[in-house]
Amino acid sequence: MERSYGSFSRAIPLPFDSDPAKVRGEV
Repeated sequence: MERSYGSFSRAIPLPFDSDPAKVRGEV
């Protein structure tokens, strides 16, 4: 689920993500 969520969060970065730092770095 983390992999699928990673792709989803990349398109729609959520503020309540488990790892905001990781999402911000990917964005």
